[in-house]
Amino acid sequence: MTELIIIADDLTGALEAGVHLTAQGISTKVIIDPNTDVSDLIENKDATVLVFNTESRHIQANTAADRVANVIKKAKMAEIMQFFKKTDSTMRGNIGAELEAFMQETKKQLLPFIPAHPKLRRFTRNGFHFIGHQMLHETEFGKDPLEPIFTSYLPDLINVQTSATVHSIDLNTTNQLPENDGIVVFDCDSLLELKNIGDFLT
Repeated sequence: MTELIIIADDLTGALEAGVHLTAQGISTKVIIDPNTDVSDLIENKDATVLVFNTESRHIQANTAADRVANVIKKAKMAEIMQFFKKTDSTMRGNIGAELEAFMQETKKQLLPFIPAHPKLRRFTRNGFHFIGHQMLHETEFGKDPLEPIFTSYLPDLINVQTSATVHSIDLNTTNQLPENDGIVVFDCDSLLELKNIGDFLT
């Protein structure tokens, strides 16, 4: 029976999630083709986790949001209520638009967002995103001619595509979530901090 839906914006991200789950012995199916009939797959419920590739990183923001919303709507019709949104650790793509669609369809007023990936040396400090020791916008990812990144400060970067309030939080200095609704970007500098965030949110 399917218990969790993961939504990735490209094939690499979808496969990465699927490989990690399968390695833990969790029954997982990765849906490669974004044009696959979502309804049939969800209704079959023949895997504990379904990972959907919406292939929405390099398309129009409103279309990307629609694809995310469609997966969640169909899943909820099949009474699946657990969702996870995977994004690119270098913040490429329609991050703000997809997170807002995710919030709206899952009815989350406060959405935790952890963009750090310590194993790949992606860190978030004081709301700023780093690749190793370099700020994101100063790296080769930030200078991509097709999708340049103008800032490493994630609240500003995400706000380009969403009307939701974007908060930044560091669990080393506070143990409380913001009182206002919105997207909460967590600082994370290590695998230990990543675990601490997980413990804090559960």
